[in-house]
Amino acid sequence: MAKNKKLFSKKYRIDISDSTSKKTKIGIGIGIGIIVIAVVVIIIIAATGGFKRRTIDLDPQPIDENFSNSMLSATNDVREKYGANPVTIDEKLEEDAQNIANHLASNNKGLQHGWWNNGKFDTNQAGMPYGQNLYMMGGQVPTATDAVNSWLSECANCPSTGICNPAGNNGKVTGHFTQLVWKGCTKIGCGVARNGEGSSFVVCNYNEGNNLGTVEANIPSASIISGQCGK
Repeated sequence: MAKNKKLFSKKYRIDISDSTSKKTKIGIGIGIGIIVIAVVVIIIIAATGGFKRRTIDLDPQPIDENFSNSMLSATNDVREKYGANPVTIDEKLEEDAQNIANHLASNNKGLQHGWWNNGKFDTNQAGMPYGQNLYMMGGQVPTATDAVNSWLSECANCPSTGICNPAGNNGKVTGHFTQLVWKGCTKIGCGVARNGEGSSFVVCNYNEGNNLGTVEANIPSASIISGQCGK
């Protein structure tokens, strides 16, 4: 009986060993198969350019050669309603505005006030020789009316009595509107640029900016603003 038991035990161990070996071989085979498939997929993706870094075209794109004239027309329409004299285009202001618009489009970091100083964008507003309004739109190409109406909408933030302060009214922005209708301004220059990401930047420079020391003489009265705002 002891001899038979030993033989049975030995045979039993051999059966277990064979089963484990087969499972191990199957597991190794499956693992190799997965690795082969993964390598093939990587090769296919690489061959079709799937791993190429996405490039962003931020070079300014041409939009409208007549944009500055359109801005002039839209600006003077508003100024007439608010009792301000019409303005004309200044080539230097226009050139600077276009350079700044190109810079903002290439930089693609939103709106930032500044001036064109010796071929570079300068954010030191203490030395800024002109007033400025900015506008940005994503997706569709903006029209002059889009930009002007955006600035004009701030008329609703002006007080119903007294002077509309360019610095704001109870935390509400008014400076773009007051610059638009500033009576002492006689010349403007505007530019627009659009990058490959679909962001467009409008820049308008004004030969006289919001001067807080001469607000009363250059801002339309509250009654005029109230009577025209929203019309």
